[in-house]
Amino acid sequence: MNLKILYIEDNVDDQAILRRYLEKTGLDFELECQMNGRDGLRSCASGKCDLIFLDYRLPDMTGLQVLEEMRKENVKTPVIFVTGQGNEKTAVEALKRGALDYIVKSEITPGKILETVREHVFKIRMPEDFPIEFSAHLSNLFKDHREIVVKQSNDLQLSPQFKYPFDYALDNLKKLAEANVLSKRILQTVMACPACQSYQYETLMKCTKCGDIHLVRGESEVEFERNKSLYHWFRCSNGHTSNYPSLTYKCSRCGNEFNLLNARIDYLYSYAPTKEGLDLLNLSIRMSIKTEAMPVEEAKAVELPKIEVKPVEEAPKVVEPQKTEAMPVEEAKAVELPKIEVKPVEEAPKVVES
Repeated sequence: MNLKILYIEDNVDDQAILRRYLEKTGLDFELECQMNGRDGLRSCASGKCDLIFLDYRLPDMTGLQVLEEMRKENVKTPVIFVTGQGNEKTAVEALKRGALDYIVKSEITPGKILETVREHVFKIRMPEDFPIEFSAHLSNLFKDHREIVVKQSNDLQLSPQFKYPFDYALDNLKKLAEANVLSKRILQTVMACPACQSYQYETLMKCTKCGDIHLVRGESEVEFERNKSLYHWFRCSNGHTSNYPSLTYKCSRCGNEFNLLNARIDYLYSYAPTKEGLDLLNLSIRMSIKTEAMPVEEAKAVELPKIEVKPVEEAPKVVEPQKTEAMPVEEAKAVELPKIEVKPVEEAPKVVES
């Protein structure tokens, strides 16, 4: 992926820092540097850059003025606004004037540059508003399969199987092929509905005379120049006989009926990622796992489940033991204790030594 980057910056040290950080990211890039706003605008007009880093302080004009000129000249190249610490208000104004993102000079690191460039390259090279979740799903499929094949049995199917509906998945594959993220190879020719371009339809056989769909097929033996052969025929419920029925097709999606003459003729393809396309699809996995905080208004609108609060049951009362008063010493002495008979211990028998 050869990425062409323009850096509009008058400080040669900052130019060298960005180049060094870009080299550490491992990206395949070409960096063009311009020292002032006018030269930068001329480079923008050539349309040969994929991404622009624009500094705020320039010798001849500010970065905000450069953005304003870009808007007048209808420059569509994404711009990353570069500002100093504490100039967040200027950065916000830059976003209002068309910059896609901003980065603070003191916070520039190889990792930050890589993340910023990757995200914007994805937006540049992928079709507009393309679903990231589909890209991530496709990237996972290509880990185990070299290509995606459109095949026809009773209905058209994708192999390997997608978790998305067929028409939705095929439309997205076509968009990626148009953007050169995927390459395609013709497998076979098929018909499609001329009204909605769906490939799913049913075949209807009709009587050529009355359009009846209740047909029976038969054969009769015919003698021709001393040779016997079989004559095949079709007969409807109204008694009309013909050599061949009329074939029409009914779209499964919109119900439109069409025939071979007005059908849309299309091709079935196999799809495989290009080298650059595979990098973009793999990047979509990292982007799809990023979660954004829910806006406050949406969070307020979320209906939380109602929790039934039951009253706490009253705990049983603890019965305190009754206190007993100590008995006076004189009364205690007068209490007769039961007499315990103590028996003398019998003397153990003597052991006779042998």
